[in-house]
Amino acid sequence: MGATGGRLRRPSLSTRMRRGAHRFLVWLGALAAALILIAGAGLWRLMQGPIDLDLLTPYIQEALNRSVGGLRISRKRSTGLSEGYG
Repeated sequence: MGATGGRLRRPSLSTRMRRGAHRFLVWLGALAAALILIAGAGLWRLMQGPIDLDLLTPYIQEALNRSVGGLRISRKRSTGLSEGYG
């Protein structure tokens, strides 16, 4: 039956910590890869031209008006920035 008398040995603390660290690093790498892909897609889209943000204009105005106190900000059209625009 073996040296342990048929019982399964429990992994040592250092082995469990290594496995946990490895899992954490794999998840961290996957998260970093996803963020890089999202950022790359966003940059690619910005290089195609300005992004129309008219749907977000009221929300942007409201957020800016709340943050500056007594000033009132208005905007007719919102677009994202791209190279050569502006």
